Amino acid sequence: MARILVVDDSESVYHFVRRELAADRHVVDRLPAFTELAAYLRANEPDLILLDLEMPALSGTAFARFLRRLERTPTRILIHSSLPTADLEAAAKQVGAVGSLEKSGDAERLRRAIRRHLAVTAEGKAV
Repeated sequence: MARILVVDDSESVYHFVRRELAADRHVVDRLPAFTELAAYLRANEPDLILLDLEMPALSGTAFARFLRRLERTPTRILIHSSLPTADLEAAAKQVGAVGSLEKSGDAERLRRAIRRHLAVTAEGKAV
C-alpha cells in the first residue's frame, strides 16, 4: 500500500485513479491546485505524485520545481498528462520525474505504471 497524490484539476481523473488504485489498496489523495501543497506536505508524505502538466495558474513543471524546493527528501513524480509522449518525456527529464504516462482510460496500464514506478526511488534507482 502506498500514498499516491494526484495533482490534477480534473475531478474525473482523480476519481478514475482512486477507483482503479483501490484494488491495490493504495491511499489516493488529490490537490486540485498548487496553493495547498505546503499544507499537504506538512501532514502527509506521498510515495508517488501523479502530476498533470496542464494546470490552471501554474504549469506542472513549475509545480515540480516548487515541490523540489519544499521537500526534505525527493518524492517520486510520475508525469500524467494528455500531451504528446515526447512532451511528457521532456517534462519528466526536466523535473527529475521517475517517468511519464499518457492519460487514458486503460485501468490496467495505469496500475502497472504505478506498481513499476513505486519500485523506483526518486533518483531513478530500483527499490
